[in-house]
Amino acid sequence: LATHADFEGFARDHDLDFFELLEDGRRLHASDVGDRMIHAGDNPFTFLQEFCRLRRPLMRDLLQRCWEACRDADLILATNTEFLIAEAVAERESIPVVWTCLQPVAPTRFRASCLFPSWPQRAPGAGAYNLATHALTGWGMWFGQRQALNEARRDVLDLPPVPMYGPVSSFLSPRFCLDGYSAHVAPRPKDWRSEEHT
Repeated sequence: LATHADFEGFARDHDLDFFELLEDGRRLHASDVGDRMIHAGDNPFTFLQEFCRLRRPLMRDLLQRCWEACRDADLILATNTEFLIAEAVAERESIPVVWTCLQPVAPTRFRASCLFPSWPQRAPGAGAYNLATHALTGWGMWFGQRQALNEARRDVLDLPPVPMYGPVSSFLSPRFCLDGYSAHVAPRPKDWRSEEHT
């Protein structure tokens, strides 16, 4: 398990190997930028802006540490907040990566991105709105971290930059996803692909 130092005790208590990616995550989120991100309220653009602002200065270290943690791995299970980093390491090591999410984040016409408000019931245009919220979330995550990620890819992994339009195929149709929540709480949308498992 490679994550914040806060989770080392939990990992060790469950007999899991542990690799520290970053120091205390609580301290990171208690910073001014982290506080603005957490208290963005119902403004998804503020949340995305502050999330990216929080990550950019950490990108090189995150990528280096993730690479060290995954060098002997056969597979990377990556959270949706670290998928850009995991995808880069997977590319460098030629190993598969699986998205793991604790909330429904895969694009669908039937549900908005978890960062956006729901479309009013019975109002026309819900499908288009929902897909647009997923596209905006993916684009915001990518565009806000693009320069830092491409510099880290070059300097740490000796990889070429990801094009300006970003890892669109990885975001819109990841090869395989494991979602860690009950389908009774968030039912599976009808338009999800078979690679999406809840």
